[in-house]
Amino acid sequence: MGRGESPIARTIRETRKGYGLSQQEVGRRAGLTQAQISLFENNQVDLRLSSLMALVDVLGLQLVLKRRPGASVPIPPKKKKKKKKKTPKTKTKTQTKTKTKTQTKTQAKTQRKAS
Repeated sequence: MGRGESPIARTIRETRKGYGLSQQEVGRRAGLTQAQISLFENNQVDLRLSSLMALVDVLGLQLVLKRRPGASVPIPPKKKKKKKKKTPKTKTKTQTKTKTKTQTKTQAKTQRKAS
């Protein structure tokens, strides 16, 4: 990777050594291999977040994210949601036929009662 030493990797390595644990023992407890621990501590590979969290947990550390002083990230304004216009429902042929039949039956009953 060649970006210099990572402060996270350095903290992991120093904490591991402070407890007197080998890379193999930490890897076993975290579900990682000794090679993965070595590559990470030497800044030669990026770990998945789940692997990093396993290391943090095993070593009794806490990963905290906070805003750097003076850092700013432009936040776009919230977009207003457009109201959807309700469109009237169109009747299907079946609905129209059913209504017509019902109206015809009702009219026939009304005419019979009137006679």
